[in-house]
Amino acid sequence: MTKIAVIASDNYVDAVPLCFKALDKYWPTCKMRRELVYCQTPPDFHDLNVPLNGIVRLGEDQGWIKNVMRYIYAFGHDQPILLLLEDYLLCDSNDNLMAIADAAIQDSSVAMVRVRATPGPTLPWTVEGLGEIDKQTNYSVSLQASIWQPGALMKILKAVFAAGGRSAWDFELKGSKLVPDLDIGHFLGLEESGIAYKNLYRRGEKGPNVVKWAEENL
Repeated sequence: MTKIAVIASDNYVDAVPLCFKALDKYWPTCKMRRELVYCQTPPDFHDLNVPLNGIVRLGEDQGWIKNVMRYIYAFGHDQPILLLLEDYLLCDSNDNLMAIADAAIQDSSVAMVRVRATPGPTLPWTVEGLGEIDKQTNYSVSLQASIWQPGALMKILKAVFAAGGRSAWDFELKGSKLVPDLDIGHFLGLEESGIAYKNLYRRGEKGPNVVKWAEENL
């Protein structure tokens, strides 16, 4: 069964409570196990809807790429992962579409299913509501919300790290260049987004409009 992993960096850990409040409010029917992965700076755990055994403290922040690798090695290798960043504040969800994505990732030939259609798939697929993402396109590797097979995710992370990548941006930019030469399965994407969210941070700064939205809705 797919689980949710919210990956938090020390710089943006203040977004974590809002992330989980938004999950509760805008995807209340979600039954996926939740895990919170943080480094040294703890978030505010008050009313945080995460099981105690789902809270993972990595210790020293070694950069986004290495942090996610460490998480997968220790805790994330046994089931598909819906990977979210800590500043993704959900504002809508569609259970039917998410069920299509979750069913697709159970196919061993599928490496990833992007559940936010930004960018969406570019090629046809055999299942209604899904398309295939061409690995030759820009941002074929993306941090938009996606369900990953942990082995495929790890293979990309290792390749990016070996190429000098350390950050989340490296994962997208270097990963998109490297992935066509990696032996991993199909990249799929929902044709319409299964979840929608607002990004609290843009280029390291909070977006005033999103801050206002969070104050009014969370």
